[in-house]
Amino acid sequence: MFINNKLYVITDYMQKSSEEYISGTIAQLEKQYGVPQKQSEGTTTTYTFTKDESKVIAIAENKGKHYSLTIYYYYKNLFRSLMQ
Repeated sequence: MFINNKLYVITDYMQKSSEEYISGTIAQLEKQYGVPQKQSEGTTTTYTFTKDESKVIAIAENKGKHYSLTIYYYYKNLFRSLMQ
């Protein structure tokens, strides 16, 4: 997402991924952003990472035989910036 010609949000989508691939991706995020807050509800697990000026939210969903993962990378104070 661009606001005033500045990039504020990047999104990655991973569909039909294995559990091992999702776990590896989360492990890589942990190396870069630290230990996440983790919340599980039903077949969905949300990981929230915060470091410096960045926030990363990774949403993993068990689809039965495979998993999907959506990752949002954004400026930590995005909403405050939008209100100014």
